[in-house]
Amino acid sequence: MGKDLFSMLNREEGAGNSSTLDSSEELNFMLDNLLAQPAEPIPSGQYTLEEDTDDSNSDVVSDEQEDCGDFMDSYAEVLAMEPEDLSVTQYDDPETSSALFTFFVDQQPESISSSRYDELDGAPVPNLIASHTTKKAKVLPPNIADGLGNRQEAKDFVALEDFLVSQADWMLYDGCLCLFQDSCWVKFKDKDKDKDKAIREIRQLLDCYGAIRETLTASDYRRLYYGLLSNPRLEAPENLKTPANTINCLDGTLNLLTLESHPHRPQDYFFYCFNLSVQDVLNPPMRGSYFERYVSQISDNVPGVRRQLLELLSIAMTGTQLKYFFAILGPSNTGKSQFPRFAHELLGHKNVESISGIDDFGNRFTTSALYGKLLVTCGDLPKGVLPEAAIGVLKQYCGDDAVKGEYKHGASFTYYQKPLVVLVGNHPIKVRQADCEDALLNRLVIIPFADSGIDDAERIKNLYQYFLQEAPYIVHEAAIAFQDLVARNWVPTRVPVPAEYAFQEGDSTLLGIQDFIENCISSTPGAEVSTADLFQAYCDFTLEDGCHQMNATTFSRSFSAVIKQLIPVATPTKRVHGTDSRGYVNIALICGS
Repeated sequence: MGKDLFSMLNREEGAGNSSTLDSSEELNFMLDNLLAQPAEPIPSGQYTLEEDTDDSNSDVVSDEQEDCGDFMDSYAEVLAMEPEDLSVTQYDDPETSSALFTFFVDQQPESISSSRYDELDGAPVPNLIASHTTKKAKVLPPNIADGLGNRQEAKDFVALEDFLVSQADWMLYDGCLCLFQDSCWVKFKDKDKDKDKAIREIRQLLDCYGAIRETLTASDYRRLYYGLLSNPRLEAPENLKTPANTINCLDGTLNLLTLESHPHRPQDYFFYCFNLSVQDVLNPPMRGSYFERYVSQISDNVPGVRRQLLELLSIAMTGTQLKYFFAILGPSNTGKSQFPRFAHELLGHKNVESISGIDDFGNRFTTSALYGKLLVTCGDLPKGVLPEAAIGVLKQYCGDDAVKGEYKHGASFTYYQKPLVVLVGNHPIKVRQADCEDALLNRLVIIPFADSGIDDAERIKNLYQYFLQEAPYIVHEAAIAFQDLVARNWVPTRVPVPAEYAFQEGDSTLLGIQDFIENCISSTPGAEVSTADLFQAYCDFTLEDGCHQMNATTFSRSFSAVIKQLIPVATPTKRVHGTDSRGYVNIALICGS
């Protein structure tokens, strides 16, 4: 019967069609068929797997059978009820406005895209809206007025801190609290001594307010210091640059290129001030008699030496970054140390650094000590060759490369503003394989000092102090030299250097090879000579001159490096004179060598 009922409900008219179940007779027919079906046995509900059952189970079965009988009786009553006429049933659908119905009918069907937006020419590209957004909703801070807001002491500290910010120019730089005072910024480093200086400045700002001065304790002032150190209202720049071509004087900032000046400004970011007056530099009140006499004595009447010294001073004072370093070379007792000492005193001890020896450049902590300096000097140039580590650091300080600094027991850092390097010595600068160090040679500016022949009794002791008295005149002349330097596109002045102080090869082995080639080998096109014959001739040459002799392997490598520079046409070959022996072509041994 169930199958027949299902077939009837799914006939062609379909469920929901108005022709289905038109009369109650059809429904009665279906119910009669249902009653005519044989009754299926109803299971007793006894599903236990145990073989032995007690008498209590029989009571449960009887109750279930009674329940089934009651259900059949109720079902019979339902069947006896008079069926309703479904065809006349009223459905209270909500009324639809005719205007709204007309609106939807008149709408043109939309074109449903197939997710390919290039099907229609000129079709607009849809705006895709992200399903998720990373922008967080703005949340108001909690109301702390009833709790933390009642802490009047904390409110007073905040008010005092805001007052201090408004009373002076503060800045956070390099993790330090900085204060602008009159002519320049002062940096209070993270040391007990500098912390005490900063606290004194804070106390001075509050000293005129008696009620505050009498209330605050030493710990309160220290708390204000740490509050300023983390105050978000203070400017915290990362890289600071002073105005180009300028020097900071007592009464203003002077541009050496234009000779124009302006009052001190915090935004110039000077951390130093020279003990000079702008007006004195523009119109020196004296002539530099001591300076001019000194230059005349040490230059041996070479005019370029004076300009070299003035260029050195102007570069250091302005902090101009050029790819050069200076070397003051000459005999002892010629006053080589007097001008660098004058520069130290003029620039200020905190702006200069002096290293004890050239080897210090290879020390990992030296570069951190040179950070923020204007000038670094080394007054003990060695007689031997420059260490490789020192050469590497010199190249870094004379180029655009960054320099790594590292404090002892501290983190490393990188900086680009580097000091001017000045070396002072009695010996020439020597490096190994000098022919391969063109980069270092091009960056080196040698200032030769001549022996004036002055008796020791006539020498002026501490001559640099007299230079300090003539500082306005010397700086004025340095400004003129600086203008000439800029006009030459920053090409420094160079003068002839005596042979004994010229840039030299420092490797004695290579010097011996060079001497051997110059005296015993000639350039001969088509000629051939074996390496064994060259080594034998070299041994004979060094034996006669008493020079240090090297073994055959070292000779072969050194000779190959030097011959390319002195005789470029020399070509190595694996066959000489028709035999499988190494040698060179286009060179020959000079007879008698």
